[in-house]
Amino acid sequence: MKAGEKTFQELLTGQVQYVVPVFQRYYTWKRENWEQLWDDVDDIRHTDRRHFLGTVVCVPENHQPGVIPAYLVIDGQQRLTTLSLLLSAMRDEATSKGWKELSEEISENYLIHRHKKNQERYKLYPRQRDRAAYLALVDASSKPSDSQVVAAYDYFVKRLRSEKIAETEQALREFFGVLATKLDFVAITLGRENPYKIFKSLNSTGEDLEEGDLIRNHVFMALPVGDQDQFDDQKWRPLEHHFDKAGKLDGRAFAAFFRDALMRSGKYVGKDGVYEAFEGAYPVGKLEPEKVVVGFTKQVESYDRILGAASHPVAGVDQALQAIRDLQASTAYPLILALMDAHADKKVDDAGLVTALNAISSFVLRRYVCNEGSRAYGRWFCSACGELGASPAQGLLTFLKTKGWPDDDKFIPAFQRMNLYGSKYDHAVLASLEISIQKKSEPVALHGCSIEHVLPQTIDPQEEDGAKWIETLGPDWRKIKGEWQDTPGNLTLVGADYNSSMSNKTFEDKQPVLTVSKVYLNKHFADATLKRWDADAIKARGQKLAEMAAKVWPM
Repeated sequence: MKAGEKTFQELLTGQVQYVVPVFQRYYTWKRENWEQLWDDVDDIRHTDRRHFLGTVVCVPENHQPGVIPAYLVIDGQQRLTTLSLLLSAMRDEATSKGWKELSEEISENYLIHRHKKNQERYKLYPRQRDRAAYLALVDASSKPSDSQVVAAYDYFVKRLRSEKIAETEQALREFFGVLATKLDFVAITLGRENPYKIFKSLNSTGEDLEEGDLIRNHVFMALPVGDQDQFDDQKWRPLEHHFDKAGKLDGRAFAAFFRDALMRSGKYVGKDGVYEAFEGAYPVGKLEPEKVVVGFTKQVESYDRILGAASHPVAGVDQALQAIRDLQASTAYPLILALMDAHADKKVDDAGLVTALNAISSFVLRRYVCNEGSRAYGRWFCSACGELGASPAQGLLTFLKTKGWPDDDKFIPAFQRMNLYGSKYDHAVLASLEISIQKKSEPVALHGCSIEHVLPQTIDPQEEDGAKWIETLGPDWRKIKGEWQDTPGNLTLVGADYNSSMSNKTFEDKQPVLTVSKVYLNKHFADATLKRWDADAIKARGQKLAEMAAKVWPM
């Protein structure tokens, strides 16, 4: 190991190149980081003080005669990249003002090797997905599309102009001098140790890297450096693409996928133990990157179907997965992946897979209605993966029964009296009941429907409609309203226009509107014998809906 203090000028001038390896993070510094760097530089501009910017840790690549010596940046890439972007902004300001000598000095001493081509041309060579934007800025070839790299460059251009540093050549040259000679680093050059292992030890706390980053790095450690860019572009990036949001990787979602995929083996993985579990499943020396990506690509295709990002070729499976999504039962995802594996391996047929998925929905909803706890679901559903056996559907049913799966005698009365409107499943439950009775030839789209309280949420004794409701309910109207208002028997689905038009009106006014509704649940209100809407009427409809629910979510 060689270590020594160097200025920024000493780091970048001369024949040297810094390469950001694939296992490093992408450029992640944000406005607060740029502002801090700017303030640090500004503090020493007019003083004799210097500023220490930390360490730059490198490992040399195989040096060849006639080729610029290259070093893999293990620590310090965010600072080097940011300073290079600031220099690019300064160079462009100098160019635009016609200060050719200063522009060329910045470019040829700090940004490029003038007489080299391709990769060797650049003093700093970033990771592939940052590379195009960074190199375009360094070459001043064109303004690249939006990225964090571009945002940093734009920030520094604005600061150079707003602080009037780019107003005169002298001011800009003085600022350049501060960057070059008054920013200090400790430069550490290591021997030919495994660069990833060094990187891992420097980031052992996990504070700077997400679980998905660590997993990616672990996989890339098994690849020769020369193969990493191609593997990243052709294999790993397509896997990450499934978790992109607004063009950026959602690290939490990516890590959650790995956690769920690992737990399908039946071994529980804590939220902060994903990388550790992955490392245990794919130890160094035995890990084959190609096979790992192929395996997880298969899992991510199933995961997309679970999340609704892709449809399942079996319609019944698709409907069962939607029911699980409606219940927000994400703790069951490892179990669903295990069931999908069994289906792909022909251990369970289409009907068996539908049965198993519906069992998960039934188990979750019935326990929720009966006020049974859900805290253990993560571990239960993981354990169930190991209990599927040779007959996965039957194995799951047997397992769930041992965990407390409420039967009809408990479920039906609990459903009738539950506060459905105050639950997180109100629309999902009513929609599922509706779908269960719709004619397949005449389905009703429910995405535009809202929940209607037949007995209204607001009864004002001072209004005519409110007075009529009180007359219907009797002297205990407040108690009846509080007890039954938000239960299934008093709730239905209607179009938004119907919902606003009925408002707090009387049942006599609402019944004709509900009767002409196309929602099948509202056929109940077309019964000619139904003349009033009171506690008995709500209980009767609630009982009917509870019996329907017992069939929609059977035990």
